Amino acid sequence: LSQLNRGVESRPKAGKGRMPQMADLRESGSIEQDADIIGFVYRDEQYHDDTYSNPEEVGKADLKIAKHRNGETGKVELAWIGEYTRFENYTNNDQFPHDYDQNQPNPDQFPPNDSDMTLM
Repeated sequence: LSQLNRGVESRPKAGKGRMPQMADLRESGSIEQDADIIGFVYRDEQYHDDTYSNPEEVGKADLKIAKHRNGETGKVELAWIGEYTRFENYTNNDQFPHDYDQNQPNPDQFPPNDSDMTLM
């Protein structure tokens, strides 16, 4: 985990101009050399005010794999679920909000409380 320097903020907002790059990493020389994988998460809507209305980008995030020592680099599109601070696989027909009932635990998965225990 590393911080970005302020170089990102000086670039124009338009056209994903603020997508982080390896040169934006603080003390980037040693990180670039030593890291096996470098990835950046980018959400275009984060850099715009409340009037931003690009329906193709709202709720969408990009995971850019800038370096992968033993594999491919590239970009993965993710769905950003801000209500849950969560990323999921993105599909072109994603409809928000997502249905989270499928991920809820069953009551029998919870540990028993004190009233359920028999004291010996």
